[in-house]
Amino acid sequence: MLELQRFIQAGSTSVSNLLMTYYRQLGMSEQEMILYLQLLMDEKEGKSFPDMTVIASRMGITLQEAYSLIETLINKKIIKLETQPDSSGKQTDYYDLTTVYTTLQEVLVAAHQKNQVEQSQLDIRQLMHKFEQEFGRNLSSMERESITYWIYDDHYSVEIIELALKEAVLNQVYNIKYIDRILLSWERKNLRSKAQVLNELNHRKNQLRSQDKAEFTNEQAKNKPKIPLFNWLDNEGK
Repeated sequence: MLELQRFIQAGSTSVSNLLMTYYRQLGMSEQEMILYLQLLMDEKEGKSFPDMTVIASRMGITLQEAYSLIETLINKKIIKLETQPDSSGKQTDYYDLTTVYTTLQEVLVAAHQKNQVEQSQLDIRQLMHKFEQEFGRNLSSMERESITYWIYDDHYSVEIIELALKEAVLNQVYNIKYIDRILLSWERKNLRSKAQVLNELNHRKNQLRSQDKAEFTNEQAKNKPKIPLFNWLDNEGK
């Protein structure tokens, strides 16, 4: 019971789960992480510039090794050695342990951007593959360039391009120029999202159904050719 009481009275040291998860991405070794936790524990006890002899003893390393680890943590922007005046106005050293979170944020942002780039590249590869499947052949270099241009220069989303491809396939037109006209038509109508495009397509289908119904009620309907799908090249979506 005495040991349990001592354990409780010793308190605890709180550390962010993000740091525990990403310390490797920060370039920290296990030993550097342990040293950081030692500094964090001492800071909680009011020792912002602790005795490194004590920390070295806790970790089972030499004093020289401890100072070497401190220097490494400073170079990696995990901690920062600062000075501040004490109650008497004398400048005293202390370790700023919050520097790691600024560095961690930079690492996380960079990782997120990298993931976005990788996902974008994957989406484009899958999009190219879908075009080749629908066209029944390999894409030419110019066709690939056009698709890439839609994404990076015209800023069409992959899902919008897929809808345009689907519309072209429904019309049995398998060329990039036709799909480009579809995309341009949607852009002129300010259709930027998948939902907006689908709503427009449904609206057009309803119009065609109404037109077909009207033709069947007309005496001359049987002499008129039916056009079940919209011709984007002739009308450009207007």
